[in-house]
Amino acid sequence: MVASDICPRSRVCSSRARAYDLVAIIDGFASLLRAESDLLLEASNLEAVGRALASNDAVTVPRVLKEMSSEQILVMDWIDGLP
Repeated sequence: MVASDICPRSRVCSSRARAYDLVAIIDGFASLLRAESDLLLEASNLEAVGRALASNDAVTVPRVLKEMSSEQILVMDWIDGLP
């Protein structure tokens, strides 16, 4: 647990901080960061968006190169276009 490690060692644990359940907020944020940093999950999300938009000619979603991707690296097709 991230917040439970920090809070006992700091003066952040005021009554106001406890009212907002700082431990739960920081732990929730840490969970989201771990999920967002899993690039295989992001690859799966990208593929789902690609399938959902496959019939839309105005949008091009890059293809994930699975054989070159991992939890730490996400490799996709290069697509020329305007930002």
